[in-house]
Amino acid sequence: MNLYAQQYKAKEIAEKLCSSINTIKTHTKHIYSKLNINSKGELIL
Repeated sequence: MNLYAQQYKAKEIAEKLCSSINTIKTHTKHIYSKLNINSKGELIL
């Protein structure tokens, strides 16, 4: 989530972590769900 805070996009995070963009998006959705949030803005705060 630090990379999102640094304004990286999902594609850039996937490249940086040698992972697929779909994996990054899935993990992000699960984190949003667990934290009961709906946006990157809420995640960063």
